[in-house]
Amino acid sequence: MMLSQTVHDPQTGNLFAMQAETVETSNVLTTVEVLDRPATHSRARSNVGRRSDTAKALMSIIDQGIYSGTSFVTAVIVGRATSPDVLGIYYLTMTIVYVAIGLQECMISNPFAILSPRRHGRDLAEFASSTWTYYLSWSGICLLGILAALGYSSFAGDAHLTSGLQALTFALPLLLLRECLRRFAFARLRLPTAVAIDATSSTVQIAGLGLLAYFHQLTLFGIFAVMAAGCAVASLGWIASNWQSRPPRPTRALEDLRHTWPIARWSLASFMLTNTIPFIMPWIVDSAAGAAAAGLFGASATLVGVTNVLVLGGSNFLMPRAAEAFATRGAHGLSRVLLVMAILFIAAIGTFGTIIFITGDRIPVFVYGAEFRGTGLLVATLAVNVLAGSLGMIAAQGLLVIGRQKNNFVIDICMFTITMVAAAILVPRYGALGAAQASVMGVTVGTLARAMKLVGILRSMPAQPAGA
Repeated sequence: MMLSQTVHDPQTGNLFAMQAETVETSNVLTTVEVLDRPATHSRARSNVGRRSDTAKALMSIIDQGIYSGTSFVTAVIVGRATSPDVLGIYYLTMTIVYVAIGLQECMISNPFAILSPRRHGRDLAEFASSTWTYYLSWSGICLLGILAALGYSSFAGDAHLTSGLQALTFALPLLLLRECLRRFAFARLRLPTAVAIDATSSTVQIAGLGLLAYFHQLTLFGIFAVMAAGCAVASLGWIASNWQSRPPRPTRALEDLRHTWPIARWSLASFMLTNTIPFIMPWIVDSAAGAAAAGLFGASATLVGVTNVLVLGGSNFLMPRAAEAFATRGAHGLSRVLLVMAILFIAAIGTFGTIIFITGDRIPVFVYGAEFRGTGLLVATLAVNVLAGSLGMIAAQGLLVIGRQKNNFVIDICMFTITMVAAAILVPRYGALGAAQASVMGVTVGTLARAMKLVGILRSMPAQPAGA
């Protein structure tokens, strides 16, 4: 048990608070920890901690629902109020945004979530300042890349690509800023702050898009202008009320880079590898079984994807909670957090998959129409894929927290290879169902490999951290 004095910070959302935190559960104590408390008090605190974890996990899922729901409503508004060409350019432009955000998460957000529970007081404040230096540097790199691509597209006369890149020149830095702030809030387990950021941004975005659509003024530039405005209202408002006079120091940022880069490089490699599978698989189905099979696969995957609100919301909470548990309670604390999250995923996603299996194709037909008769097995297989993937995500984050990022990357290579080989064999014969089966095979092997590796490492580690 760590003993330290906690300095109260009146601005609870402040990333730069100089405080010595004592983390017994997920709550930050506001008094000096006292030795030899009665066992009943310890059990009471444990029960409070479990209730707090449950509340924070639910809040994280609610936040992900807001985040994902806003993306869905935005796509519906754009699709109904614009032409197919504008919708297509919007999706292509958003792929750039998703990649930039994903890379930022690997290089900046994940290292901060893992390392910040191990730092306190002035060291934590300066580490946070270094993280801001990384964000500013990454935003500058992205902006330079967009300007270079914009120059090339203008020279080549590609009007569609040029319009999308022009919209991103001012929108992307603000989109990255909003994502950076919400990830910082997750890292410090300040879930109300994340919900406030996303709710504010989403309200401005949907209202703005609705007004532009109502007056028939919705253009690609207007879409991203409204998105940027929502991010600016949420993010800049937070900064104005929470900013502290501790400017980023490049020298300290370079020093901290020695600790963050070993985490970031393997996360980055895994991201570049595993995130290609969802994009590649529809093309494999299309080339081997035709566009109709690719449509069945994509629509069925979208239907099953509703459970990603739970998976992504749980992931947002799991990373910082697991890092905190490992820093304060060692292998035993980490194991407990991972096990509870695994049980939650099995119960929720397993129930969804069971309903799909029992009802057959009734849900796909209800959602998409009569063309989806006979897709019950396809959707059920994809539900198994989501469940296996969610459990693999838990094991992957466990390996990441204990510093075994290289193991994740090696397993990702094996998973990618198995999936592609299985797809080459199964898709020509079974079409969309073969693609789902190949995905399940790769993800299941990857999940089992991660779980076995993680369990073996945790068993070899001390149950409690040194000095506990």
